[in-house]
Formats: sequence, structure tokens, C-alpha cells
Amino acid sequence: MVQHGRSTLTHMGIFVEDVDVMMDFYQRVIAVKSIDRRNEDQQKAEIIFPGNDVEIQHQFILVTERPEDAEFGVTHQASFRVDSIDELREIAVRLGGENIRDLEAKDHGDVWSLYFRDPEGNLLEIYVTTPWQVEQSYAYEFDLNKPTDEIIADSRKLVDALSRQVRA
Repeated sequence: MVQHGRSTLTHMGIFVEDVDVMMDFYQRVIAVKSIDRRNEDQQKAEIIFPGNDVEIQHQFILVTERPEDAEFGVTHQASFRVDSIDELREIAVRLGGENIRDLEAKDHGDVWSLYFRDPEGNLLEIYVTTPWQVEQSYAYEFDLNKPTDEIIADSRKLVDALSRQVRA
């Protein structure tokens, strides 16, 4: 039998209408910076490579060739990991000044996630990992305004309760 290596997603790209508006949004809300910007072969497509780690080539790509008749975001979801609930909370505060659709905080057991749409309708997830591994089958709302220790305690109770249900 052939042994296969583990593949890892290293970057993704989305088509955008207004690359400057989108880059401004991602810089202000998610705190990425522009690592590279170019016009491919003098064609009409401009490409921006936002990210926070120059060691990861093209972490995220914004490309200016979004179809004019697209009525919704052309990606299903792009996810960005942060290191703490406090960082998740800071992003939620920054989102308060934006015209954001579909803002939701969800506890998945293994991550706490904040979901929302960017200015062109693409679904974004900002998440922080929890200390627990769970079967991925639930998404409960949680209050990001609660103190961090309460969020963790509530999540622990939920993980314990759902783990007992799975074993039963």
C-alpha cells in the first residue's frame, strides 16, 4: 500500500470587485498587512497577498477578476485563527464600526468562532482553539461579552454534556 503524506492548505484566493476596499477591511478588522502586490503580466488582474507571516507564501490572496454578475461572495468560507478569546473579542469590537452582516459567535467545542461577511459577502470565520477535541456536530451561540473564565467554564460544561450523550 502506498503511504500518503498529509496535505495542508497553505493559501487560498478570492475574487473581489474593489481590491482597495477589501484590503482596507482586512487590514483594519483582521489586522493583516500587504506582503506583496502585483499586476500579473500587465493583464487587468491585480493581486494582493495579505498575511502576517512572510514565511508562509501567499497566505491569502485577493484577485480583482470577480465576475460582474456575481450576486454573492465567491468563496464559501475563509477562516483565520487567533491566539485568545481576548483577540476574538477585539475583532468583534472592531466589527462594531463596520456594516457587517450575519455576525454570530459560535461554540463548536473544539473552537470558539466569530462568523461574519466581508464587504463583498464572503463568509469569514475568526476562531480560537479550545483545549478539547470533540466530534464536529454542533454550533451553539455564546456570549463574547462574558468574562473569559465564564466562556471557558460554559464551554467545558457543554463539551462534558455532549460527550456523555455520545457515549450513552
